[in-house]
Amino acid sequence: MSLIDSHCHLYYEPFVSSIEQTLEDCKKFNISKLLSIGVNLKTSEQNIILANKYKNIFCTIGIHPNETNKSKISDIEKLELIYNKNNKILGIGEIGLDYFRSNNKADQEKFFEKQILLALKLNLPIIVHTRDAEDDTIRILKNILKIN
Repeated sequence: MSLIDSHCHLYYEPFVSSIEQTLEDCKKFNISKLLSIGVNLKTSEQNIILANKYKNIFCTIGIHPNETNKSKISDIEKLELIYNKNNKILGIGEIGLDYFRSNNKADQEKFFEKQILLALKLNLPIIVHTRDAEDDTIRILKNILKIN
């Protein structure tokens, strides 16, 4: 049986400095594919480099709610440009709301909404992060997706 790691962050240590060993370790445990999840513009770009270099690594691009205070809304436009130059991007994420660590609710909601719209435009799934914000997460998803 072959496994897929559907949520990892390969650009962080200790993985990135020993990526070859990480991939060998995965192989030992029958993990045949990895999906490295972006949390900001920089990590999204790093993901693409890894995905392009290794056939069994795929990635997502996105701005995590805890990164919204260090990001610009224009970074979402840059994510779209990045997407248009790569074919190993499988989704938008990790996006959502996190009220546990951060209280900038308005900024988080704005980033979340715009990234959902980007995913719809690009016909990509989203990887949602929600912590202590479930009601608002569901409300935003319902509003944008026109679900009752």
